[in-house]
Amino acid sequence: MIARGLPLRDAFALRRPLSWPSASRIAGAALAATYATSFALEIALGHGAREQAVPQFWDPTRTDAFIANALAIAVFVPIVEEAACRGLGFRLLESFGQPVAIVGSAVAFALAHGAVIDLPWVLVTGLGLGYLRSRSGSLFPCIALHAVVNGIAVLASAASAGG
Repeated sequence: MIARGLPLRDAFALRRPLSWPSASRIAGAALAATYATSFALEIALGHGAREQAVPQFWDPTRTDAFIANALAIAVFVPIVEEAACRGLGFRLLESFGQPVAIVGSAVAFALAHGAVIDLPWVLVTGLGLGYLRSRSGSLFPCIALHAVVNGIAVLASAASAGG
């Protein structure tokens, strides 16, 4: 209902980025900030306190469920969350200025995750994604970066748990 009457390509920034090389550099910096914040929380709080941390066990009888979950986390979740936050959410906040759109979409993203202890790294991730959206003019690099973050988490889960 919120997007009703808006041209969908514009409302969701479904266009090529202004520059893929520039978007790649920004995404790399955002990824570094995300992992620096996550590692700082890991050191400060320990793994057991983390809400968004990868599991530390592997149940080989649940491989099919793991694969289905991995696809959802690394493919579908980035598309849906980015469409909501850096697509439509960003577009609606953009009339208040780029900084408001970046911060507002990041706060919505962080709060939607429901994490309290992990709020700092989810917020930093959202700020990086918002800045990427602002500078690239496109949702596509945001989806790609989000998929990388989630995909690495899935792979780390399998590797650290012996999967």
